[in-house]
Amino acid sequence: MKNNRKYQSILQILLLIAIILFANVAIPPLFNTLRLPKRFDLTKEGRFSLTPATKNMLSEVDDVVYVQVFLEGQLPAGFKRLQNEIRWKLDDFRAYTGGYLEYEFVDPFENLDGEQRQRAMQQLMEKGLQPKNLIETAEGYSEKVIFPAALVFYQGRELPVMLLQEQLNKGPQETLNNSIALLEYQIANAIQKIQRSEKPTLGFLTGHGELESKSLESIAVELAQYYFLERYDVTDNLYIPPKFTALVIAKPTETFNDKDKFKIDQYVMNGGRVLWLLDNMAANMDSLKNENGSFLPLAYDLQLDDLLFKYGARINFNLVKDLQCADIQLATGRDPSGNATQLRAFKWPYFPILTNHHPSHPVTKNIGAVLGRFAGSIDTITTKNANIQNWVSLLQ
Repeated sequence: MKNNRKYQSILQILLLIAIILFANVAIPPLFNTLRLPKRFDLTKEGRFSLTPATKNMLSEVDDVVYVQVFLEGQLPAGFKRLQNEIRWKLDDFRAYTGGYLEYEFVDPFENLDGEQRQRAMQQLMEKGLQPKNLIETAEGYSEKVIFPAALVFYQGRELPVMLLQEQLNKGPQETLNNSIALLEYQIANAIQKIQRSEKPTLGFLTGHGELESKSLESIAVELAQYYFLERYDVTDNLYIPPKFTALVIAKPTETFNDKDKFKIDQYVMNGGRVLWLLDNMAANMDSLKNENGSFLPLAYDLQLDDLLFKYGARINFNLVKDLQCADIQLATGRDPSGNATQLRAFKWPYFPILTNHHPSHPVTKNIGAVLGRFAGSIDTITTKNANIQNWVSLLQ
């Protein structure tokens, strides 16, 4: 009987091993064939699940999307983790595209010598990918360049995607965690963007001292990936046409009369969206360049209070001061030789560093610290017709 129990135990162990081997060998191909997700999300907040918007977007993919990820080879532990998370995320994406998504991980510098590596690095940078320098000191000083990025291909077009999102005042571990949390957005955004055959039109309102094109160059470069950009003088036209998907009003400095406010309101009432970028106080660093280094900020007479109040917002006539702020360089004298000006960094409370206190909200999720320059405060107001989405909306 002892021998029988012994043989029975051995048989159970062998059967368990066989089941594990079968699960590892047979189940993954089955998941690939059926295009099923390879992991199940048991977290309460659905941390590892795709959002309904992403699933809907992926279900509409009608041709092969190919993703080439440049994270392969010898990588530090943190980037290995990022690599694994990207692989899982792409598997989830493929399950919802009906097989239209394919991907591979490559080492862009594999089997390349010094000159070839430099040429390959230059080619990737010309495509819009940014390198990351890693310094390893465990066995002496060494430097390695990697590209935590990918290229997305669709119907002859290609689009770069940065998968490591570095943020202000974030350490390496927090940066890695935030980048992993943003993977779905980064990849889904690239797939949605590359599939667009036609871009919607975004209007920049003019006629009230708004920012000139040169001052908007940085945001224009980013928005041009999604929209056709057009400047529109509302004072020379009878109405704002519905061809604009959204309207941007960027730092006006002159008064809006009732006619122009009526045009904007009619555009909003007919389904238009407006992104208000307003300063109520005339404050800038150039104002400090006087004899005593002080100034009195005056209010812009925009006459927009009634319109914004209708939409449920009030922009206050104030400036935010905070001890958590950025530095500015000020001259404190001459160096010992007397030939050069000595500069010293001072905390400038009117440049507050705004931290995210609502990390779970869709608008501010995974957003790092934001530098404000002479920022004012905004109050939301509960009114009968208030609809916050009408006066500030995400441009998607």
